[in-house]
Amino acid sequence: MKVSKTFAFCAAAITCAALLPAAANAAEDVVIGVIVPTTGALAPLGIDMKNGYELAAKDHPTVKGKPVRLVIEDDQGNAASGLMKAQKLVIKDRAPILVGGATSALVLGLAAQADRLNVPIVTTNAQAVQVTGAQCNRFVFRTNPNDAMVGNATRVLMQKRPELLQKNGSLSTTTLSGARATRQSSPKSRASKSWGGWPLNGNG
Repeated sequence: MKVSKTFAFCAAAITCAALLPAAANAAEDVVIGVIVPTTGALAPLGIDMKNGYELAAKDHPTVKGKPVRLVIEDDQGNAASGLMKAQKLVIKDRAPILVGGATSALVLGLAAQADRLNVPIVTTNAQAVQVTGAQCNRFVFRTNPNDAMVGNATRVLMQKRPELLQKNGSLSTTTLSGARATRQSSPKSRASKSWGGWPLNGNG
């Protein structure tokens, strides 16, 4: 369940926030800046993430004796809007850590300005390898698997447990679609006509 996974990830973020110096004008609170889309096309995902963060804060209401306070901003599923909300959270709300990031586009945009924001940015959903790849920013962290990890796990699943896909038509279709997309985007992958014995060229 996504809420449970997000809950666990946010609990870790709250723990990280406890290790950071408190802002001068919010000495009594541990402020966590949350950036998620609560309106627009990505609202269902953003609301799910927000619920997870709120559950984590409810379960861990204090750190080092100080109350946790979430300040939630709606990025509307737009990277430019997300950057403005991040600046607001850091400058006005004095959040010493930012969490969220429903899309890789948003997180990569924040990463480009991370040195100026000067606070840790923890994404629980962005999957692009570049988010925490070789050229990533030192302020950016990820708690979820990246696309390469998911692709490798899918390949292993297709090789070792094909019956799981055969019994689940929608999962099979989604998995093969992802594999084909990976093949089209990678010259090395384009040389392969199958992945774990499953065809990558047809519609099957």
